[in-house]
Amino acid sequence: FAKKLSGVSFSVEKPLGMVLEDLGKGIGCKIGQVNADGNSAKGGLSAGMIIAEVNGFGCMEAQFDDILDQIQQAASPLSLKCLRVDEIEEKQPQTQQTKAETVTVSVLTPEGESVEFEANTGDVLREVLLENNVDVYDWYGKGMNCGGSGTCLTCLVELDDDGCGQRTEYENKRLKNKPANW
Repeated sequence: FAKKLSGVSFSVEKPLGMVLEDLGKGIGCKIGQVNADGNSAKGGLSAGMIIAEVNGFGCMEAQFDDILDQIQQAASPLSLKCLRVDEIEEKQPQTQQTKAETVTVSVLTPEGESVEFEANTGDVLREVLLENNVDVYDWYGKGMNCGGSGTCLTCLVELDDDGCGQRTEYENKRLKNKPANW
C-alpha cells in the first residue's frame, strides 16, 4: 500500500465505545466503528483511524490480541496515537468480496422468550441483537460494558450450533474458561 498518513493524539476515558478491526502484522489495527454516544466519539476518534500507539505501546508491529490486551489492562484515561489515512492506493488487485446472505436468527432469552429476526452473514452479532431489542447485558454489564470492543466480556451469548464459525485465536484466549459454544 502507498499511504499518506497524519498522526493525531487523543486522551479517551474507558469504556471506549468503539470496535477495532485487525489489519494484520505490520499495519496495526483500525477503528471499525465508533458508538456515537461513546467516549471515543466524544474524544474525537472516528472510524477508519489506525491505532498507532496505546499508552506508549507501539501497535504498528503488534499482534491484534496484544493491542486489545494493552487497552484492557490500561488505566483510564487511555493515551492513544492514531493515524488518519488520507489516501490509500492498493498495489494488489482487490479480492472479490462474498455477498452477504440473509439468515434467520432465533434467540431464546434468559426469561424464556423466543425472538426471531433476519440478519446478514458478516453482521456483528452484538449489534444485531441490540437492534432487535434483545438484551445482551446483565445488570453489571449495562453499566460497565466496553461498547462492543471485545475487551470486557459482558455481552457473552451461548450458541446452539456453529453458525458463527470457528473461534479466532483471540476469542480462544479470552474465552479459555468458557464453554465451547460461547
